[in-house]
Amino acid sequence: MDRLRVAMVAAVGLGLGGEGVSAQCGGSATPSAPALLTGAPISDTAIFLAWLPVTDAQGGVRHYIVYRDGVAATTRTTTFFADNGLKKSTRYAYRVSAVDAQGCEGPMSAQVSIKTLSGSGRGDTTPPSTPTGLKTTSVTENRIALSWQASRDDESGIGSYRIYRDGSPVGTTTGTSFADASVQPFTTYTYEVSAVNRDGLQSALSSPVQVTTLDPTPPSVPAVLTATVVSASQIDLAWQSSTDPESGIASYRIYRDGAHVGTTSGPSFSDTGVQPQTTYSYEVSAVNGDGLESARSGPVSATTPAAPDTSPPGAPAGLQATVVSSSRVDLAWQAASDPESGIASYRVYRDGARVATPSGLSFQDTGLQPGTTYRYEVSAVNGEGLEGARSSVSATTPAATDTSPPGAPAGLEATVVGPRRIDLTWQAASDAQSGISGYNLYRDGSLVTSGTGTSYTDSEVEPGTTYAYRVSAVNGAGLEGSRSPSVSATTPAEADVTPPAPPTGMRIVP
Repeated sequence: MDRLRVAMVAAVGLGLGGEGVSAQCGGSATPSAPALLTGAPISDTAIFLAWLPVTDAQGGVRHYIVYRDGVAATTRTTTFFADNGLKKSTRYAYRVSAVDAQGCEGPMSAQVSIKTLSGSGRGDTTPPSTPTGLKTTSVTENRIALSWQASRDDESGIGSYRIYRDGSPVGTTTGTSFADASVQPFTTYTYEVSAVNRDGLQSALSSPVQVTTLDPTPPSVPAVLTATVVSASQIDLAWQSSTDPESGIASYRIYRDGAHVGTTSGPSFSDTGVQPQTTYSYEVSAVNGDGLESARSGPVSATTPAAPDTSPPGAPAGLQATVVSSSRVDLAWQAASDPESGIASYRVYRDGARVATPSGLSFQDTGLQPGTTYRYEVSAVNGEGLEGARSSVSATTPAATDTSPPGAPAGLEATVVGPRRIDLTWQAASDAQSGISGYNLYRDGSLVTSGTGTSYTDSEVEPGTTYAYRVSAVNGAGLEGSRSPSVSATTPAEADVTPPAPPTGMRIVP
């Protein structure tokens, strides 16, 4: 048996009585109208009524006045009343008002209409079905909206629904929804609903549903936001965690230049959607468990660097290999270019293995084997460490090492051309094993020049001076032969272009 029916049984037998109708108080603050006036037939001559107490009366409520069909039927100090001596199978209209300690009566409650049972002593004795599907349709910090599925009562129909919060009635409605606007923020409530038929019979309470109102206070603002530039395409952010004692921190929102660019659950975030050489401004906010967002942190700026060079340089052009001896090959090539990061070095490969990393445009490969063919490759490396394609060339060392130096060149001649020039010529020398690679010209015993030709113009001589010249040959194995016989040449004195000084001491002799 539900609460209302227990109250009805307990109240049976209570008759009319009380102190009479109170005086009206014009202009004074009066109590509010009693809420949730409900009733049900007890028998064919009695109806039970109940209502919520009024709490805003000045000095408290002295009593309540019960009106039947517009006429004051009784006054009561309790919030229930059993109206006896009624006619069978008759409908009565009831309203209730409250009277405060000063005797001031407030407005009357909403009217309820209740019918006594039939003469047989039996009316609709079956309560309606219990409401099902009670659920929350919306929640704010100070309002909870509920809905449920309609109950059924095939005899007298559904008159209303009663809503209970934490076991106490908080409202009534004729529909299948209700909004409770008397709740507190961030508080958990338990709701149940019952159906009341048109004869006042109440169903059992529905299954309860628990609802927590929203947290009205946003979390604290994230502090100490820092931005670390990781690369041209990534900036890492970090900050101190926010707090929210009520509903906790659910997430953080990251803003780049005012636009929301990401959400994270922890106090850090990697922004990989940035561009090279660009300055960005970041802010971060916290979101609590109820979806409230804090103010944004103070902004912090970060600038990404230029994009890395991802293009390797081209292959060096003009690669040449010069066989110097049976154990040495000289390599030379043209400079490669890389507009983005420049050329840092070159890599030299012999038969696929790297043998050197010069920074210049040449390399001498020594310690080779005679009579062997080598394949050389050269590549360029840019400032980002990217290696380009390789250029290639092959070279073959002589079959054996030449240990015999060449003979002395013949026919050395010195022709004096002027006070500051002597032209020298000689005949080509020969070397059957490794050939002639060049000549060394000596003046007064000192090396003047080394070259591959058989002539030389000496323009570093002085006028009126005699010089002695000799020349030697160098073969392909690097061996220098004996020097030729000495040839002398004397440069003439330079012409005297300075006139004599004018005579002095001239006098006339008598």
